Amino acid sequence: MVKIFIQLSLILFFINYDSISIVSTACNPDKSNKCGHSISNVIECNILGCCFHNFAFGIGGCYYPLCIEGCQQCKNSEKCEVCSFNYYLTEDTEICYNQVIDNYYLDNNILRRCDSNCLKCNSNKNENCIQCQPNLYLTEDTKICYDQVIDNYYLDNNALRRCHSNCLKCNSNQNENCIQCQPNHYLTEDTKSCYKNETDNYYLENDILKKCHSNCLRCTSNQNNNCIKCKLDYYLTEDNKSCFKNESNNYYLVNNILRRCHDNCLRCSSNQNENCILCQSGYYMTEDTKSCYNEVIDNYYLDNNILRKCHSNCLKCSNSYSNGNMNCILCKEDFHKLNGTNNCYKILNESFYLKDDIFYPCDENCLTCSDGKNDKSNNCLSCDFENKELYLVEDLNNCEQKNFTGYYLENEKHLLKKCYNSCKSCNGPSEIMSYINETNHNCIECAENFYKLPYGLLPNNCYDNETIQSWK
Repeated sequence: MVKIFIQLSLILFFINYDSISIVSTACNPDKSNKCGHSISNVIECNILGCCFHNFAFGIGGCYYPLCIEGCQQCKNSEKCEVCSFNYYLTEDTEICYNQVIDNYYLDNNILRRCDSNCLKCNSNKNENCIQCQPNLYLTEDTKICYDQVIDNYYLDNNALRRCHSNCLKCNSNQNENCIQCQPNHYLTEDTKSCYKNETDNYYLENDILKKCHSNCLRCTSNQNNNCIKCKLDYYLTEDNKSCFKNESNNYYLVNNILRRCHDNCLRCSSNQNENCILCQSGYYMTEDTKSCYNEVIDNYYLDNNILRKCHSNCLKCSNSYSNGNMNCILCKEDFHKLNGTNNCYKILNESFYLKDDIFYPCDENCLTCSDGKNDKSNNCLSCDFENKELYLVEDLNNCEQKNFTGYYLENEKHLLKKCYNSCKSCNGPSEIMSYINETNHNCIECAENFYKLPYGLLPNNCYDNETIQSWK
């Protein structure tokens, strides 16, 4: 009884009621054959407590087969612990395969899971795919699988191939097949190429590189007047930034720059109006300074479409100087015409006076004169004393004989000065008599309605009746 109890206890000890387990304990050699058959001596096998590989221990002995194909040692009918020779165990499903299967890669004889996007791979990273899952695309360089065409790649035969380095989206690996550019790169509107900065033959507008004018190498618009730099053998105009192959009308070339002629010049050698070679239509060139004008300018007159020089005193003229005639129409500044001529002068001798911008001769009795009076006989400044014995009347500015009524002669200045109003003629007043506070009028003859007194301290003074009556 004791022996039977012990045997039953051993049987219960080795039974796993959840699943039939493989027991890997060594068996005695003389009894191992009995444990390797599907039906064996239960008592002896249980006593040994072992079954050979691929035999499972259970009620009644060891049974075969239990493990799946390729499994040398298994946990149950679905999962292996050790694979047979040339079989590989999957680390997640614990199944043995005799080759690397889809979705797995071999690592130390273990089949490990690829990234979920990979059908075949070299590691569990997405960047180590060899083949993608259906409807996914493999990048040819990074070996990553994607479900769509990603930035920097284009689709070619179900492979994602690299765009040109300047392209973010493209149709091929050439720069001229970009659809969208990398950040800080710009797309050319014609060739669909991307450049980091503005490039030759293009200008940037609204983040698009647009074509320059055909004459421009660098520009700010597609107009020829917005060039920055010209193509080979073209020259840039300094003002409107246009490029021309050769020297052009309205420009002259200096240091490979087309500089603007003066506006009046069609062709020129500098930007000064006095360096014209040809004039614009409707303009005339001066014969001396090579300047162009659209009208007859001051100091010139027109002759056969040439502006010829007037006399230097003329502002405008009808012809050049000839036979003493300046032919002035208008005088230049500070010059004045001589009355009755077409000649202009800045100054003349003192025998002429200036009035209303015209030089007139003085009155024949004047030695010198001015334009002080409307009547030319009353603008004398000096008289011809030596030849005509004429004297200047101080307040009238004309020349008279020395016995001119109402005046007396001051010989030192050859000047006729006015007597007192009470005198018809006089010898000139003398000093004031201090003790009576009155000047001596020195009248020779009294003026009408004035009378001398037969008495008094100043007998040569003349008084009117009112004054005389006030003294009585």
